[in-house]
Amino acid sequence: MATTNWRNALCSFFTIMVTSLCYSQSGQPGDLVTVRLSVVGQGIGFGLSNDNDQEECFFALATVTNLQDTAIAFFTSTCSWPISNWRTSSEKVFLNILGCDAQDFERITLLPKQTIEFNIALSFRDKKSKVDSVKLGFIYCTAVLDLLDRKNPRIPVFWSNEVSLINSLNTYQIRK
Repeated sequence: MATTNWRNALCSFFTIMVTSLCYSQSGQPGDLVTVRLSVVGQGIGFGLSNDNDQEECFFALATVTNLQDTAIAFFTSTCSWPISNWRTSSEKVFLNILGCDAQDFERITLLPKQTIEFNIALSFRDKKSKVDSVKLGFIYCTAVLDLLDRKNPRIPVFWSNEVSLINSLNTYQIRK
């Protein structure tokens, strides 16, 4: 009986020691990823709309960086990721997508501190809908069904920095 109590006490002690040594992620949504947006240039996005209605757009680069010390994973669609995983801060600006012949869902895994880049085209809803700046929100979908319910308030959205919608070709910038 004494041996059983001693073993139970020893097991409890080691369980407490091992769990206290394990690192746990903070669980704070703001600490999971960082999103950065930069406008690269301005032009006509061929293939983004039909040939009769070519839309002027801003070409941009959006990056998502894993801030965790462990890998993270999210789902995206192979063709329509601009509308399933992203939203803009202005209803007057939208993300263009190319035509899609074979839509599929893909699980993306980012290793610690790893970055994924998304090349995007931003357009105005109409000619009168000009805005000076915009932010992009990355919709972090941890299940395939989240892609279909992107306005669900339980799905975290991580916002980028705000950028001016100006042509940035042939310019340079020192980043902090």
